[in-house]
Parts: sequence; structure tokens; C-alpha cells
Amino acid sequence: MPNRAFHCLDGTPLRRPETALGGGARVVWNDGLLDAYLGWARQTGFRDYAVRIAGRLHVVAVERESVRAVLNDQADFQRNIAPTKHLFGAGMLRLTGEAWRVRRVMTTPPFRREGLGSAQPIVVDEVDRLLDRWRARGGEPFRPSRDLSRCMASILGRYLFGFELGAQDRPALHESLIALSVDSVLRHLLPRPAAILLNRWAVHRARRVLDALCGEILDRGGKTVFLEALRAAMAAGQLDRRTAIDEIRTFLIAGHETSATALSWMIAVLAERPEIQEDLRQESCGVDLRGGAPTDLLVRTTAVIRESLRLYPAVPISVSVAVRDARLGGYLIPKGTRVDVASYVVHRCPQRFEDPERFDPLRFTEGVPGTDEFLPFLGGPHLCLGRGLAMIELRAA
Repeated sequence: MPNRAFHCLDGTPLRRPETALGGGARVVWNDGLLDAYLGWARQTGFRDYAVRIAGRLHVVAVERESVRAVLNDQADFQRNIAPTKHLFGAGMLRLTGEAWRVRRVMTTPPFRREGLGSAQPIVVDEVDRLLDRWRARGGEPFRPSRDLSRCMASILGRYLFGFELGAQDRPALHESLIALSVDSVLRHLLPRPAAILLNRWAVHRARRVLDALCGEILDRGGKTVFLEALRAAMAAGQLDRRTAIDEIRTFLIAGHETSATALSWMIAVLAERPEIQEDLRQESCGVDLRGGAPTDLLVRTTAVIRESLRLYPAVPISVSVAVRDARLGGYLIPKGTRVDVASYVVHRCPQRFEDPERFDPLRFTEGVPGTDEFLPFLGGPHLCLGRGLAMIELRAA
């Protein structure tokens, strides 16, 4: 962090953030990062604010213009890619500038609307398999989250890679994902030496497991649009094998766990609302997904999904960094300052959503709010590439 004060634009120094907002690391320890961010937003009237956590200054963009600036203005703000080093390697989610643009173009085709029709039969088939397994449990209590994660991984494996993830692959994938996700969180919150020390051996094992699995996918996967693009780039000398494996790992991790998380929350909110369950059941009886009817005919289901994503976004925080001295709202932010957009907070802003803590799918029956208000897939140039596939998965499941 540069040794320069965080100032208002009129030159007035900001009060010590921990004094203004109530205790940084202690609040995060007690409440968790998301609820800590939300509590501070409520204290400040849902304005932009700053707070020190473990000695680091965090600026949190909450106001519309500030959210838009952080997500769109790549001249001033870029995603903080350093903490996800082991999670995504040299994959697209850790690229910026022209390198990111080239890789984005390369990996876009399987996610275009006209190509996603072939995903729906795979989604329906895998969800049917999941339901058969659940029925076979005979009504005994169980935790659905891991099953949902494996189901979404199987869908992605078949659609994007033409590769069947066997039963032996799924536990290792899940455990490796947890280890690398923990590493990423630790690197976001703690000084680098502490983060490395706390999770070093788990990270080493997870990378070894995922590298082996993704290498097998590269070698044995089908002739899908995605893999053929990687193989062509390798043949042309544009990608080496290490980078191709990292790209597969990026899409494997980011492409299945977010959908599984969203589904887990959706099941949780529906379990508490039997009247909405019945409404969705009646709607689904009139739409034959197995016969090829498009999932976007499930209008009420889509509204429930969006409201669930509003309250429980699968990616609740986007972390950026000021790449030069920049203005944000009423503040001048020094280069190198961490700047967060927390969709978990934005989606609970009363200026954006009336009675924001209430679960009300009717909010979404007349359209979707603007991209600086509703951020389930983030926004700006880095808007989630797989959002179309994710909505097919969520509706069908």
C-alpha cells in the first residue's frame, strides 16, 4: 500500500477507516466478510466506503456510478489477479489487456446462443441421473451440495470437453477445488507469506491432481469446439501445453462450481417456500424439456432463479486494484489500492431494490435491472462468458 493518504477530492483526509466503520479484521472475524461489508454499507447509507482489514485498505464501491466505473474502466481499475495464481494459472480469468481479448475470442464460440442448443439434452440427462440417485436414497436426509457440484461438473465435462468425468475423478476435483479456493481467499485477505505458509501442501497436491486431470482431458477429450480451438492454437504455436491445461482448469473450475452454488441456494430458498415450489411444478408440467422445448419458456422459474441469485450470488465479490491514481465517487484513490464490488451488498441496497431482504421473484417478472444494479454474472468487459449455459442449467435443474 503506498504511503499516501486516502483523500476526499477537496483534499480533506478521510478519517481513519477503522474508526469510522468499526473495527476491520475483528468485524470480519465475527461476521464473515460478506456480512461485514453489508454492515458497513448500512452504516454509511449504502455509499462508497473504505476500511482497513489486517492492515490493508479496502475501498468498497457501492454507488451506481462507482460500481460502473470499477467494472468498466480498465484504464483505472483492473481485476486483482494475483491471489488466484494457483486457482486459474495462466487461464483467461487471470489475463488483462490484449492477451485477454485474444483468449476471450478464442473461447467464446461454445457459449454463443446458437451453439447452446446442444447443451440442453446433456443437462436434462445429467439432472435425470441425479434425481434417480436422490430417489434411491429412500427419503433419508442428505446434503445436496456435493451431488450438485458433481452433476454440474459432469455437464460441463460432456458439453465443453466431450469427456466423461468418472466417479473416481469427482471427489479429487471437489477436494482440489476447495484447497485452491481457500488459497485464493487467504491471498486476498492475508499478507503473502502467511497465506503461502497456511495452505502450501494442500495447494501442491491440488495442482498436481488438477494438472493430471486437465492433461487427460486435453489428450482424450472429444472434438468439441472448445478443445479444438485450444489444440489449433497449440499447433500454431500460439499456446503451449502448460497454458492449454490452465485454460481447461479455469473453465472446469469456474464453469461448474458457480452453477452448483447457485442451485444449492435455490434449493434452500425453495425448501422454505412450498407455495413457490408448487407454482414451479405446475409451470414445468407444461414445458417438455426432454422433447426439446427451450428452457426460456420457464418464465416463473427464471424469475425465481434471478431472485435467488440476487440474494445469494454465486460470485459475491469482485476484487480489483487501482492501476493508477484514480477518482471514485468523492475520493482520490492512490495507485495500488484494493477496490471491491460486492454484488452481495449491491443487491441488498434499498435504493435499488424495495424491501431488499425479502425473497420476491415478482421483482423479475417485468424484466431485469441494469448491469450496475443486478450483478449475478458481474459486468463490464469481463461479464461471465458462460452465463447463457448457466441459465440453461439452472432452469432445467
